[in-house]
Amino acid sequence: MLENGTCSFTNCIKLALIRVLERIKYEEINDTDQLRICLRQEAARWACFLGDITCMKVANMKLKQHCEQPKTYRLMPWWKEWTYCKGLMITPEKENTWEIVLVTIPAALIIIINNVYSVNQTKLIEEFVERWKTDLADIINIINNTTNLFISCHVEKDLATQNFDRIKRKILIRNNQINRQIQFYESIRFNQ
Repeated sequence: MLENGTCSFTNCIKLALIRVLERIKYEEINDTDQLRICLRQEAARWACFLGDITCMKVANMKLKQHCEQPKTYRLMPWWKEWTYCKGLMITPEKENTWEIVLVTIPAALIIIINNVYSVNQTKLIEEFVERWKTDLADIINIINNTTNLFISCHVEKDLATQNFDRIKRKILIRNNQINRQIQFYESIRFNQ
């Protein structure tokens, strides 16, 4: 195809990747062939990078399934970045996938915070949240400023900010609880 001038190099590569993915699929069902698993991951990553809309639609579908039923549709660790990044790229503004993602992560963090018994551990969580907040703000800016035909979402910064504020309040509350518990145990220890 390239010899005839009917296909640009990028389009030829994209077409080859699409054909590979049509043959080996996006699913890893009882797949023990490590080479096929690596090929699938690289083909999906590059097909999406080169703008294959089918690849992005598959990532979006997997993300929606995972957000709606995380126990049934678990993401393998090596598919998480691809699923979230590429899946969110084509999430329409009217869908609630962004909201689910921005609510699910803080909800999980709050459960973790409730089960932490050290101020040092809450400090580590707070540092993680600050890094996450910065990264998410950058991602939101990139998405909101993209003029790509396939990216048609506008992410509300307010929702993200509210979630980060909620997590910070929970960390403050948990630190107060931990400090009160420490004071209580110290008072018992010294009174004996």
